[in-house]
Amino acid sequence: MRDLKTILPAIALCLAAIAVTFAFLNFRIYWMTDAEIHRHLPAGFLTHQVLYSVGASLCLIAISYSLSRIRDEQYEDLKHAANDRHARELDFHQKAINTHTIVSVTSPDCIFLEVNDNFVDVFGYSSKELIGKSQAMLYAHRHLDPAFQAINETVAEGRVWSGEEKMRSKSGEIVYVHTTVIPQHNEAGQHVRNVTMRTDVTAARKAEADHFLTMMLEELQDEVYIYDAETLKITYVNRSAQARCGWTPSEARKSSITDTAPNFDERMFRAHVAPLITEKVPVVTIEAMHPKGPVEIATRLMTGLDDKKLFVSVLRDISWRKQVEKAKMESVSVVSHELRTPLTSIKGSLRLLQSGVLGELNPKVKSIIDIASRNSDRLLMVVNDILDLEKIQANKMDFEMEPLDLCSLVTEAVEINQGFADEHGVTFHTMLPEEPAMIRGDADRLMQVMTNLMSNAVKFSPTDGIVTLIVRQNAGYWRLSIRDKGPGIPEKARSTLFKSFAQTTPIDGRKREGTGLGLVIVKTILKFHSSVIDFRSEVGVGTEFFFDVPAHVESAAKRPRLAMVKES
Repeated sequence: MRDLKTILPAIALCLAAIAVTFAFLNFRIYWMTDAEIHRHLPAGFLTHQVLYSVGASLCLIAISYSLSRIRDEQYEDLKHAANDRHARELDFHQKAINTHTIVSVTSPDCIFLEVNDNFVDVFGYSSKELIGKSQAMLYAHRHLDPAFQAINETVAEGRVWSGEEKMRSKSGEIVYVHTTVIPQHNEAGQHVRNVTMRTDVTAARKAEADHFLTMMLEELQDEVYIYDAETLKITYVNRSAQARCGWTPSEARKSSITDTAPNFDERMFRAHVAPLITEKVPVVTIEAMHPKGPVEIATRLMTGLDDKKLFVSVLRDISWRKQVEKAKMESVSVVSHELRTPLTSIKGSLRLLQSGVLGELNPKVKSIIDIASRNSDRLLMVVNDILDLEKIQANKMDFEMEPLDLCSLVTEAVEINQGFADEHGVTFHTMLPEEPAMIRGDADRLMQVMTNLMSNAVKFSPTDGIVTLIVRQNAGYWRLSIRDKGPGIPEKARSTLFKSFAQTTPIDGRKREGTGLGLVIVKTILKFHSSVIDFRSEVGVGTEFFFDVPAHVESAAKRPRLAMVKES
């Protein structure tokens, strides 16, 4: 065929030349006279000429047809070559898209029909796990996800949807993708499928967030620690925190929050942040003594871009605040020392008058003496609390640490405080384990703690109310809980409840007597027992104060059974 295509043009040229020659002769003969024709042309020439002309015309027609076929074949060859080139280009583009893009094909109702290898790699599902399933499986809220619904509405209208999506891989990790969804229709205009192309931008999003967070936090004077809620591994500390710990950024990323202080107690820390895990409180705050000075630490539970739970602790140096408080306490304690002796004398004189030894008092005078006696009691209690707190904070109060049975201590505390409970019409209940709950502590100071908490519970309980004391094991600790059914404590009071002279306005509006120092003394005493006081409360239902004391080695290893015992 190729040879024929080469020869046919040459033959066509020859035949065309012959046809032109015959045409010229015919033209020349057309202008000749008959005499000239007979004189110059042989007989029969015209007949042959006519035949030659007809033959030449047929040759021209054949040549034209052949050239037309050749042209058509050349056009088809060019067309096939163009189609092949276009197919190669399409194949190249398809390979490029599959190499760099996450591609999926879904039906109009979002059922997976095809996915490429990148899709499998990014989302962690195999093709078999995806084909025939709804694309909604990749969204946190499934079919109710706003992005999923927006895509469906857009492509149903025949329009292309483009934007950023937050999706989930098989392992539950968050994947941020930039998505373009193209609806495809058949010749009849029916919506037959959607082609979706995605680009993974998770790393970029994390980098942007980290950069913004770093710029903002690096300038803070307060120290910021961000660490994994489960492993406690540090993911970020700002410049101030690095300076306290003496770390470089690379050293910080290799460390744990437990490395921030030589005496860091992980058990106590876990107990401290437990209310965050259970979402009972938004923030927990504690004052601690760091080797470089006193600090206040506020901790929150946050969720990272990858949905991992993170603790964010902000540490503030409170050395200056403590110095101010110390100066104020010293001034108050000096005054208190000067007041205690005359107050004791006044109290004794009032008691003497009340006893009737100096004679019978008329009702009006007795009423005034009773009021004076109660107020002197209250004033003496304030003075004693101030002096006790001053002694504890100045490390002037001796703590005789010895093995104790917490259950026996609770039973004794109930007996001591029973009279006060009877005055308010309140009953004590205890729930104690059958075996001893051995701890190490100072019996007198722990009795002071329990008396304070029990008296508070009694004061805030309704008449005929019940205050329950519970002792139970808690991961290597013995926990003492004191529950009441009072008006409860609002969450906004948590930040001030354990501060000096802080008294929360009761929900029920009833005023209770107190110095505002009791819980501060409790908190300070418990620090010497490696314990932290905390509480749970529901307004209108009641409050539970509790603290954990490390179990002594002599304590039983088995978990105790609780028994309800009514103390009368």
